[in-house]
Amino acid sequence: MTQNLENLEVDNSTSLYEGLRSYMMSVYNYMFGGLIVTALTAFIASRPSVLPMFFNITETSVSYSVLGWVTLLAPLGLIFMFPSALREKNVGKAQFLFWTFSALIGISFNTIVISFSGAEITRAFLVCSAMFAGMSLYGYTTKKDLTGIGSFMIMGLWGIILASLVNIFMKSTAMDFVISWVTVIVFVGLTAYDTQKIRALYQENDEQANQVVAVFGALELYLDFINLFRAILYLLSDRK
Repeated sequence: MTQNLENLEVDNSTSLYEGLRSYMMSVYNYMFGGLIVTALTAFIASRPSVLPMFFNITETSVSYSVLGWVTLLAPLGLIFMFPSALREKNVGKAQFLFWTFSALIGISFNTIVISFSGAEITRAFLVCSAMFAGMSLYGYTTKKDLTGIGSFMIMGLWGIILASLVNIFMKSTAMDFVISWVTVIVFVGLTAYDTQKIRALYQENDEQANQVVAVFGALELYLDFINLFRAILYLLSDRK
């Protein structure tokens, strides 16, 4: 009897490990897929034949077109639609929102493709990938509760948003530099916190719900990555 109980415990432990591993692989696969969609969309949207669709370009000025403003603001609306997919356990809806969100972010990234060289973008991407991988691995493996750190980083994120809004009017290069460094610190911390949170959610939901949670988790890590990438790109580039 004792031997049977031990075997059952081993089987349950193995099943839990395999399920968690499959779930986390889904999260990372969605995330990296989203980054690929963003990169491809950014490249297409930066082509000279496509660019005028999103910008009104004259000899003296450049401004967003109506379509440009729509693609810039639409991701905010999609963010508010994700919770409904989670409540409904609708995997198809969550996937559609995620891929659409990734494509729209790619369109808004066309300015990065235009403004920075391929070498600068590649260097920033490699540095960002190394930092992200290290912190995500830490968040996955650490036994330390990162809730306190996560709460502190979320407060820092609100600080970044407010400072960025103020700097729209101040146009201070020095403040831009400080904001970028703070952004790196905040999203490095959020990467570890979000990874730990996403892992913990696995045991709190059933299999169908976890399929949607995996997409939602991928969105959180995707946002951590692209915000970290933009800040690193600014810091490593000469284009201040």
